[in-house]
Amino acid sequence: MLPVEDRWILSRLDQLIAKVNHLLEDFQFGEAERETYDFLWHEFCDWYIELAKVRLHRHSDKSEPSPLPVLVQTLEISLRLLHPFMPFITEEIWQRLVSHLPQDESRPDSVTIAAYPTARGVTDTQAEEEMESVIEIIHSIRNARAQSRIEPARWIEAQICTKNKPAIESHRQSIETLARVQPLAIVDPRKERGNREGALVLVLRNVEVILPMAVDLDAERQRLEKEKAALQAKIARLESRLRDSTFLSKAPSLIIERERGKLLDSQSRLEKIEERLTQLC
Repeated sequence: MLPVEDRWILSRLDQLIAKVNHLLEDFQFGEAERETYDFLWHEFCDWYIELAKVRLHRHSDKSEPSPLPVLVQTLEISLRLLHPFMPFITEEIWQRLVSHLPQDESRPDSVTIAAYPTARGVTDTQAEEEMESVIEIIHSIRNARAQSRIEPARWIEAQICTKNKPAIESHRQSIETLARVQPLAIVDPRKERGNREGALVLVLRNVEVILPMAVDLDAERQRLEKEKAALQAKIARLESRLRDSTFLSKAPSLIIERERGKLLDSQSRLEKIEERLTQLC
């Protein structure tokens, strides 16, 4: 089986293909272009390429599949998706890309006449949920570093409390490298014995990240109050949508379940923030 990050990007790509084809059939060309751009820039470039670099540096582990085949496959398909909107640059990149691939007589001479991608209808929910959690952890630590004006090259200590310890543990090196944290402790919340006094506690969807660095308690309370208010507003919007009979009757079941999942996640996160605020009082 492919590593989780490979399954994640291929699942996201397949959903993108389905969405773009639907938008094109509905003549929503601008939205189709935006969706393709967002995937390429924010998921493929910002995250998958960076995660792939970490794997490529692990030369000693020969049992781990190389990310290069999935990197090439995702880029080649994305170029075909984007070609109607950016014909010249996609043709140039595509020609350079295929020149490094093995000969294939069925491959056309130009991306212009290559088949437009079609979705396989495969969604890897488990991989998507796991990677969303990993990305959220890295993103939150990076934000905390920036807000605390910590030098980019400096390593900081971190602790992650999660009920899904084995899954997060498998991404340890990616988290350490991309968030610049070391030592990193990954613990079960029921066994966590760390001292949170004066630490920055980041309350995420499924985990808590504890950064034991000097924190202004008043500023921390203000940050949590602001986050609490934003979550309360989000919960109110989600509850309103899930009470809307028109939405419930017209929206696909997958979308409805996704909104219910967002509501449960937001309620759980709000509960943790309220607990943290109580501790700071």
